[in-house]
Amino acid sequence: MFHSLKPFLFGACVLCLSIQGAQAAGWREHKFAGFSAFDNGDLTSAVEHFEAALTIAHEKQVADQDIGPVLENLATAYFAVGRHEDARDSIKRWDKMLTRSANKPWVSQQQNFRDQLAHFIIETLDRTEGRTELPTSSTLGAAATNAPLTSGDYAIHLVSLGVENNVDSSWHQLNAAYPSQLTGRTLVVKQVDLGDQGTFHRILAAPFADSADAEKACGELEGLGQYCVVLPLE
Repeated sequence: MFHSLKPFLFGACVLCLSIQGAQAAGWREHKFAGFSAFDNGDLTSAVEHFEAALTIAHEKQVADQDIGPVLENLATAYFAVGRHEDARDSIKRWDKMLTRSANKPWVSQQQNFRDQLAHFIIETLDRTEGRTELPTSSTLGAAATNAPLTSGDYAIHLVSLGVENNVDSSWHQLNAAYPSQLTGRTLVVKQVDLGDQGTFHRILAAPFADSADAEKACGELEGLGQYCVVLPLE
C-alpha cells in the first residue's frame, strides 16, 4: 500500500515545492521592481510593488531582516506621494518587527535607519500641522522658478531618470519630501549620454551661490537618506 502511494506523495511534494518557489520568486521580483522604480523616481509603481511584496512576505513568513528595507522605502514613498498616515503605519510595522527581532545582530543597523526616517517624517508632519496638505505641485512649481540662474552657480544632483516624461513628477515629489531644502530652488535638467545604457536625465536643484551652501544642503538631504552630489552650473 505504502509503495503504491510513493509516486503520488513524491508528485505532491514536487508541486508543493514549486508553488513555494514561485511565491518566493514573486516576493523577490516585486521587491527588486519596487527598488528599481523607487530609484528611478516612479514612486507610484514603487508603492504598488512594495505592497505586493509585503503581502507575499506575510504569507510566506519571509525573514524580518529582508522585510526591513522594503518597509523603509515604502514609508518614504508613501510620504513623498502624500500618503502620510500610511507612512506612519509603515514605520509602526517596522517598529513591531524590530522589537520582535530585538536580539538579532542586524537590528541595530536597521534601527539607525528607522530612527532617521521616522524623525524626518514625524518632524515634517508636526511642522505642517494645521495645514490640510503639503504644498501643491503648482505652488512648488511657482516657488521653484523665482531664483534666476547664472553661470558659476552651483547645483545639487538628486535623481537620474531614464524617461524624460517622469521629470516633472519626480521634481514635485522631491519638493514635497524635502520642502526645507528645496523650496525656492529651480529645476535644472541635464541630459547625459551613457552610450549603450542610453540617455539619462539628471534632476538638479539650483541655484546655490557657492559650493559651501550646496554642500550644506546635500549634507542635510543625505542625512535624510536622499542621494545628493554637488555640481557646478556651466
